[in-house]
Amino acid sequence: LSTWTDAETKAVRHTLYFQDEAAAKESLEGIIAQSKGWMEFGVVLSGFRLDTLKKEDWAESWKIHFKAMEISPRLAIKPSWVELKLKDGQAVVELDPGMSFGTGQHATTKFCLMAIDRFAAEKPGGTRSLLDAGCGSGILAISSFKLGYKPVSAFDIDPDAVAIAKENILRNGIAPESIGVATSSLG
Repeated sequence: LSTWTDAETKAVRHTLYFQDEAAAKESLEGIIAQSKGWMEFGVVLSGFRLDTLKKEDWAESWKIHFKAMEISPRLAIKPSWVELKLKDGQAVVELDPGMSFGTGQHATTKFCLMAIDRFAAEKPGGTRSLLDAGCGSGILAISSFKLGYKPVSAFDIDPDAVAIAKENILRNGIAPESIGVATSSLG
């Protein structure tokens, strides 16, 4: 299951993946049958469809939802596979989230990025630090570092996310020792 929400329109797309077509068809029929019952709660389910992905498409299909985006005149986020023309003085964070969270598309992440930028703009050259708890792709840590925050530290409970965050730090031309990243929990 993957879920994608358009931050502007609030439309939500759920994609379910199945090993075989028969199971997919059975689930689709069940979801369509149940969809009418959700209307009494104000939930409208629509746009049902069944698609078949070739095996080689599975690992790449999510990329259609990850687009370059301008957070502010000072900060932009872009996938590693997309070219982006930057404004003068605009920092760009280049990401390949892999199997981790954090592309800036989710409203919560976008809000955090906007707040990081706003705080950096309010005190140019001032001292700011950041702890990215649950760093996923490293998007918040990398963005804050590029906007002048120091020190910056990040952690995630998922070792795979930590590895991806470290790769993205390097991808952005940041020395590994500049952002402390660790596998850890809050405890």
